Amino acid sequence: MTLSDSASERSTGTRYYDGRSAAAHAATLRWSDAFLSIDGMAGELAVWPRARLVVGEPDPEGRITLSCRGEPGRVSMDAAALPARIVPPRMRRRQYLGWLAVGAAASALAFVLVM
Repeated sequence: MTLSDSASERSTGTRYYDGRSAAAHAATLRWSDAFLSIDGMAGELAVWPRARLVVGEPDPEGRITLSCRGEPGRVSMDAAALPARIVPPRMRRRQYLGWLAVGAAASALAFVLVM
């Protein structure tokens, strides 16, 4: 099953760094259930098992870094282009914590108004 296979990822500035040189390669990402394939202009640059994928936190510009445990390379991409089921648990947890805080504040306000 392919989650994303579009050239639009190249236009969002997805870059692959091989970890061996300073060169940045324009890349297109292809997601499957088990692997992330990183394709460049000259063909396939890397294939990473999703089980070893490490997703970093978004930076202030909204970019996120992907890497693979045991591999020297990394991918820099727009965080909004990351498929929803790949979003790191920490990012999802922050969303829940935000709604938990809103719920707690609403409960406290209701308690104060009732008393």
